[in-house]
Amino acid sequence: MSVSNLGTALSSESVEINEVGNIKKNAFLHLISEVSVDDHGHVHAGMCGTASPNEFEQKLDDYIDSLIHKKENLIGVLHYAQEIYGYLPDNVQWHIAQKLGIPSAKVYGVVSFYSFFTMIPRGEHVVNVCTGTACFVRGADKLKEELEKQLEINAGETTPDNLFTLETLRCVGACGLAPVMIIDGQVHGRLSTAKEIHEVLAKYRPES
Repeated sequence: MSVSNLGTALSSESVEINEVGNIKKNAFLHLISEVSVDDHGHVHAGMCGTASPNEFEQKLDDYIDSLIHKKENLIGVLHYAQEIYGYLPDNVQWHIAQKLGIPSAKVYGVVSFYSFFTMIPRGEHVVNVCTGTACFVRGADKLKEELEKQLEINAGETTPDNLFTLETLRCVGACGLAPVMIIDGQVHGRLSTAKEIHEVLAKYRPES
């Protein structure tokens, strides 16, 4: 599904509050491309590359300008903006409102309503724990608790060194690998011990 199609679908008035779980899943899957699973149960997923700060606004403008139906693609635009900025500060929300020709209050309302959007800077690496049914049954709570212990933060928080942000997601479609956590678009599955979790996190820590 293209970003524009995702935005159109999610901007529909028919989207109900009880469908937020599915929206999260679709939003996450939108960011993933060319998924493959290695012999260790790790899913490798390509994500859009990051741009330097002075390129962010131009990238966002180019994307918005490419849309035929701009106002109808608000959520798709917000996803794209968050992907390149990392979060959605007030000035970015205002810029999007101006480009789409809609009230900034509407943009803020969407950003504040859906939990997969954030107005707070995230860490260099975002760790998401899947809390879907399959992962829950197979120990997602224990996985989250162990991550909170090792990172010394709670879900929704960022480590003091801004290296990791810990969050949760609904089902991401990797049920066969449950329980899983997703770090920067890579899904790490079948995690059951503190040692396994430590080894995964170590891959994202700076070499000492």
